Amino acid sequence: MLKSLKSVVDSVDASGQAGLSERARRALEQYRRRAQLASTTVLVVALAVVAIVGGVSIFNLNNPTALKAAGTGLGLTLGGALILLRGIWKDWNYVNLLLVLVEDASDSQIKGLFDKLKRKL
Repeated sequence: MLKSLKSVVDSVDASGQAGLSERARRALEQYRRRAQLASTTVLVVALAVVAIVGGVSIFNLNNPTALKAAGTGLGLTLGGALILLRGIWKDWNYVNLLLVLVEDASDSQIKGLFDKLKRKL
């Protein structure tokens, strides 16, 4: 399961002051990789569901009950997948911005940035 961005920021911030910029960069890059993997997985599953429902619908064109069930299942699956992707992509974009800001920042600047971010998340 993908940890929240707040938990990543808390874990980096709570681990001490020395070397904060390097730890923050590593933790954010690791979170970005996990978020990308999670979003790719959700996308692949959603596309597989679309393909399966499409195939089932083609073979059951004369059965309205099966078409209704397939359409309902598709709507529920895609709706949930889109909501999940929206959250993952929002955090992924925050992480990309944080990586740009952390790149040349001092430890005190990163601490201040993380304190502000914790209040917003």
